[in-house]
Amino acid sequence: MSDGEKVKLHSQILLAITLITAFLCLLIVFELLWARGLEREFQVIKHLCTTLFVYLTVLIAMLLTRPKKNLLEIDDPEDADDMYRLAHDYARGRNGKRVNESLGGHWLTKAAENGLPHAMEELGENYLGDEGRPIWGLPVDPKRAIYWLTRAIQEDDEDVKISAMVKLASCYYDGIGVSVNRHKARVLYQNAASLGDSGAQEMLDTMF
Repeated sequence: MSDGEKVKLHSQILLAITLITAFLCLLIVFELLWARGLEREFQVIKHLCTTLFVYLTVLIAMLLTRPKKNLLEIDDPEDADDMYRLAHDYARGRNGKRVNESLGGHWLTKAAENGLPHAMEELGENYLGDEGRPIWGLPVDPKRAIYWLTRAIQEDDEDVKISAMVKLASCYYDGIGVSVNRHKARVLYQNAASLGDSGAQEMLDTMF
C-alpha cells in the first residue's frame, strides 16, 4: 500500500469514527427530546440522525468492500518479477515508495528464492558488499554471495550467466568466500569469454 493510499484509508477511518460519535450523541439528544415531548426539535434531530445513518452506512460499506491488497504488496505472492520490481521500487524510491533499502533487500531475496535469475545474480553481488559496506540493508556475507552466484550461473539467461561467472571467477581468484582456486577462476573466465564477454577475455590475458 502506497503512502497516499494509507493516508486516504486513515482519513476514511477517522471520518467513520467521527460520524459514529456524532450519531451516538444525536441519539442521546433524540431520547431526551422524545422524553420531554419537544416535537419540533425532535423532528430536526430525527432528520439529522437519518442523514448521519445514511452517510455512515455508505462509508462503512466503502471500507468493507475496498479492494484488499495482498499483504506482500504484490498481485501474485509467487510472482518473482513483481518481487524484483518491488525491490527496486524500495531501493530507489520509485512508484510511490519511500527509499527503504532493507525492504529492497528483503524483496530481492524473495525474488531470488522464487527462481528469478536476475535477482539471484544481483543478490550474490549485493552480498559481496561495496568495499566492505553493506548494500540494500544486506550484510556483507561472501559465502552467501558464492551460493547465489553459483545458482545464477546454472540459469538459462545468458546475460545473467556471464555476469555471475565473472563475479564468481573473481571470488575464486582472490579467495573471497571460498578458498583460492585459480584453476576454477580460469575455467569460469573461459566460459564467460566463450559466451562473448570481452572483459572475461581480458582477465584471461592479464591474469593467466
